[in-house]
Order: sequence, then structure tokens, then C-alpha cells
Amino acid sequence: MLLHEPLGNTLGGLLLIASSLCYGVGITYVRIHLLKIPSMAAITCQMIASTLILLPLSLLIDRPFHVPSADVLYALILLGTIGTGISFIFYYKAIQLAGGTYATLAVFVTAIVAMLCGAIFLDERITWNLYLGAFFILAGLLAVNPAFSKK
Repeated sequence: MLLHEPLGNTLGGLLLIASSLCYGVGITYVRIHLLKIPSMAAITCQMIASTLILLPLSLLIDRPFHVPSADVLYALILLGTIGTGISFIFYYKAIQLAGGTYATLAVFVTAIVAMLCGAIFLDERITWNLYLGAFFILAGLLAVNPAFSKK
């Protein structure tokens, strides 16, 4: 079922807001309830749960019934292991070592890295709003950094 453009934009915006709220709730939940659980166990359970939730939705919405090419499977494996698996290990370790605030801010820096990689490797244009977003991310990092906030 395809959504009409205005409804799709509204729904997309609401889902973006919901995902942002989930970051805050998730960090708080991990910090309170999951610090004593080994990070690999927490990551494994999270990946299994998300697969169980998203697989039926993917089959229903995307209808991926064709076999992808070898390049697509290779990209999926790399993104799954490096982009998700390894980054989750570092993410949970950052929560344990530095706390939820710093771990969340490190996730925001990913947007700046993605922007730069897109410009370098894909010849994407960096527009004024991307510069502005990067500025706010870096300003947020400086604002919560104890070394800078005391000055």
C-alpha cells in the first residue's frame, strides 16, 4: 500500500520524532537496567528482538521475494557486521565507560562523518543546512563536555 505524498511526509516526520524519543528512552533504560548484563548478551538480544519485529513487517511492506545479487548480499553482510554489529559493541562500551549522554552524542557525530563521506566518495553537495546541523552537533558536544562547560 503506497501512501499519498502529504500523508507519507507527515508519517515520516512523526516516525523520525518517535525514533529520537526512543534514543533517549533506550539510553536511560540501558543505563539503569542493563549495565550488569554483559554487553554481547544485550546486543545479541537486541538484534534478535529487532529481527523478530522487523522481518514480518519487511516481508509485508517491501515484499523482497527476489534473490538479490552477490554485490547486494556482500553489502548487507558488511553493513550488518561492521555498520551495526561492531558499532553496537562500541556503543554499549561507551555507555558503560562514559554514560548515556556521551554515548548518544557520539552517535550524533556519525551524521557528520556520513555527510563528509558522502561528499568525498559520492560527490554529494554539502549545503548550508548540513553545515548548520554539524555546527549544532558540535556545539552540543562542547556544551555537555565538562572541560568546556566549566569555563
